[in-house]
Amino acid sequence: MVLFFICEGGVKLKFANTQLSVKTIMYTPGKGEFVKEAASMDTAIHRLIIGHHHSLSVTADHDDRESVGVLRLTDVFEFVSDRIQKEKE
Repeated sequence: MVLFFICEGGVKLKFANTQLSVKTIMYTPGKGEFVKEAASMDTAIHRLIIGHHHSLSVTADHDDRESVGVLRLTDVFEFVSDRIQKEKE
């Protein structure tokens, strides 16, 4: 049970059951939300756009179960933006 308290500083949450684990509320990525670390940016951008994802889990090339990072849509935007700027120069 979650109780909301409105106070001068905003809304505060108080959890009646503090034994909740992250796993009970986490999102589990689907098959299309993973990309290998050596995949091309074309592949990553395609998966982000087609799948309407905000990020992709990046896995090691040698082991699908080893997570090496997260590719965020903001990272891709920065990459594309930098490329466009370099083309203008």
